[in-house]
Amino acid sequence: FVSGLAFLWMARQRPSHRLNSLAGVFCVKYGTWTMLAWLLYWSRTSDYNAPSIFLFVTHLGLTLQGIVLIAIAGRLNLRTVLGIATWFALSDFVDYVPVSARPGGYG
Repeated sequence: FVSGLAFLWMARQRPSHRLNSLAGVFCVKYGTWTMLAWLLYWSRTSDYNAPSIFLFVTHLGLTLQGIVLIAIAGRLNLRTVLGIATWFALSDFVDYVPVSARPGGYG
């Protein structure tokens, strides 16, 4: 969704360096995470099937798309970098840190 907005803004001749950076980091993080998950799954099961290969390839594309967005964004100021880092740190905290009411995190 975020990368779609970034590309839409670029198509309208109104690119946002912050949005491109946020979308780029999002794409690289989740694309890479998913590819690593499939590689671990395959290494343990040897269950190579069409849907899993398709998902691996599409997430490779997601990672490459993120690299393009980051390159387009160019050099960023410290405030933008810290904002993006905070966003993803909070996202991981909410998804993975266990709390008493939810042992698996909020996920």
